Amino acid sequence: MKRKNLFLMFGFGVALLLCSCSQDEVENNEGGTAAQSVVCFSAGSSAEATRTSMDPDGTFYWTSGDYVFVKKGSDYIPSDNAATSRVLRQNFYLLGTFDDPTYPVVYTGNGKNQASDATSVEIKALQNQTDANDATHIGTDGDCGNATATKTGTGSYTFDIKHRAAYLIITPRHNNLPGDVVLKSVTVTTSGTDNLCGTYTFSENTASLKDETNSGTGNLKTVSLTVGDWKVPTVDEVNADANKFDQVRGYMVIQPGTHTLEFTYEVTVAGTPRTFVKNVAAREFLAGYYTNVKHILSDGLFNGGHQDSSLDPAGEINDDALNYNFVNGQYYQWGATDTYLNTYQTNDYDKTTVNADLTDPMWSQLPNVNEMAWYMLHGDVRWDATTIWSPDNGLTECTGGAWILKKQYISGFNATTDPYGRDLVTSPTTYFKSIPTGKPADSEINKYFFLPALGCYNLGNATLNQLGNWCDYWSRSPYGTKTSFASGLGIQRGGAWVGSRELWYRRLGFVVAPTWFK
Repeated sequence: MKRKNLFLMFGFGVALLLCSCSQDEVENNEGGTAAQSVVCFSAGSSAEATRTSMDPDGTFYWTSGDYVFVKKGSDYIPSDNAATSRVLRQNFYLLGTFDDPTYPVVYTGNGKNQASDATSVEIKALQNQTDANDATHIGTDGDCGNATATKTGTGSYTFDIKHRAAYLIITPRHNNLPGDVVLKSVTVTTSGTDNLCGTYTFSENTASLKDETNSGTGNLKTVSLTVGDWKVPTVDEVNADANKFDQVRGYMVIQPGTHTLEFTYEVTVAGTPRTFVKNVAAREFLAGYYTNVKHILSDGLFNGGHQDSSLDPAGEINDDALNYNFVNGQYYQWGATDTYLNTYQTNDYDKTTVNADLTDPMWSQLPNVNEMAWYMLHGDVRWDATTIWSPDNGLTECTGGAWILKKQYISGFNATTDPYGRDLVTSPTTYFKSIPTGKPADSEINKYFFLPALGCYNLGNATLNQLGNWCDYWSRSPYGTKTSFASGLGIQRGGAWVGSRELWYRRLGFVVAPTWFK
């Protein structure tokens, strides 16, 4: 997944202003003829210029029919021309005399070129996208922005549009539902205070539509995106080729603000209509930023022993993805009391070796290495690539993790010695065991807990590795007298380790989650 956001954002946002292009992509579509009385306002003065249609990475383009308004005195004057194709850069021409060093510029939506259009923006409650991976519709559905144009010479100005709506990029996949899954629509509803749509006042001073007067009527809490019967890829297809998302990628414009969102996916499965519902916890959606939404459509999820799930009688999904709430991260160097991402850049090679604080409940309540050995050797560990869990309050959903028996069902479980009678705290070693694939039977599921494959951070690196593939969890035990290493539990498809696999350095970023071990 992508945090990109995902995670992302997830705690989760990537700036819409960040984009790049090769020389052959950069065009000036003039769409008009410059004359002595014509002033050119050039949109896109740098490689970070913004536009009004977007790519999956947030790159924006001008779209055919896009005009801008330049404010002169109290009047908003529309450009004499519009973009005529999808381009990265665009020259707009205006008749008249423009001598000031700067002028305000506003863009209020595709096709808007009447004076009355310059001061209002509508985020539509009903949005439509015929073709997957095509964001050209956002200009008619609420995209907007403003800028300050700066004089660069006689008769010429440049500006970069700052976008003032928020944007969702929605890319569902399904977990082996029986038959072709075809997406019909996605409806997003907020239960928070802030609206999702409406008609807003707009000016060169608008920083976010959230802050403007909303004169809309009707249901301002719901936005629906109707799509063109797109085939939804499977989880396996996307894992093998991320380009499969291109066949089902949808774009939605929403009002910035703090939203608690419910996503309703209307699909057909082998021709039969189905509905899947996904809930996302409250978070802030910022003006000028996009958020990737990657949900998995599936039936019959289990809660992994960490929180209650709610399945309706039809077995459809109602916020039952396992939510581990890793927006702020629970990855730590061994013995540290601040998260890995807050400390890795400043830590000395083995800073946590000397200063480890194992009295903190986060560490003192973790299983020691003997207990980890009992879980690994006699906990009937199973790798599961089907159960869905979320690291970021439901925006992104993943698969991959391990089921382990709770200690009350492991005969002989104790913290003093491992199953072979050895105290691994004082006499460290590393054990390996092959494990099967699959989840426990429904009748036995409550005897197990689930650990998601949250991956790890490597030595001094801020990139999360192996999300969905590796379960790397610290224990509270060092690795004997080896002051640079510590013990933990590692699980991936096919095998599990306990101890210090390949001598795990204490400065690695592993998960610390004492309450997840049952």
